[in-house]
Amino acid sequence: MNCKYVENNIIDYLEGNVSEKERTKIENHLFGCEKCKMLVKELSSVWNYVVSPAKSELSPYFWTKLQRKILEYERPKVWSIFENPIKYLKPVAYGVLFAVGIFFGYELGDSYVSKEMSGYLEEFDENIYLEIFDEVPEGSIGDAYINFYKEL
Repeated sequence: MNCKYVENNIIDYLEGNVSEKERTKIENHLFGCEKCKMLVKELSSVWNYVVSPAKSELSPYFWTKLQRKILEYERPKVWSIFENPIKYLKPVAYGVLFAVGIFFGYELGDSYVSKEMSGYLEEFDENIYLEIFDEVPEGSIGDAYINFYKEL
């Protein structure tokens, strides 16, 4: 009997699916071979655990807790703002802050433009501004636009 034969038939040996003659040969080999003896020991501990795992017992309250959870799940949910008000008030607060920011931004921008631009607008007169176009050649498109503006 050699180690290769034992390694190939170790599962059958552990399950008891070998003849009495083969069982005796394998056991005689295991008596003299430490390597195969260790292999059989390791596999038998794993094999015994897989074949018969440890029994686990349920808590005595398992079924009542399970039924309660099923009933809670099946119970119709009533939508209520009072259930979790922060969940619903946060988006409203952000929207209000956004609107207030836009309002104040518009007001501040409008007041700044009004104060700054009022001084500049008083300096420019319409006629002074049009003096720039005095050198536009007659008959050109620019001349047509200027004449059209003067007729208004």
